[in-house]
Amino acid sequence: MKNGLIMEWKVAIKYEFKLEIMQMFNNIKNKKFLVTGSSGFIGQTICKKIIEYGGKVIGTDLNEKKIKYGDFIKADL
Repeated sequence: MKNGLIMEWKVAIKYEFKLEIMQMFNNIKNKKFLVTGSSGFIGQTICKKIIEYGGKVIGTDLNEKKIKYGDFIKADL
């Protein structure tokens, strides 16, 4: 019985976390975001998701050859 309660608790937490993430992404439309390190793996993934949900991205990095999403400013912050 204890394992069943733990599994239900984990599922509930995952569901609540998913709801929070979806609500966060619903608030992205028509907003601008500055993403530092936008040519890296994580930066590109973040830029892609922001654009998918209707936001605008301005990315900054020293390496501009990999930029795929949004506008770019070559800068060292």
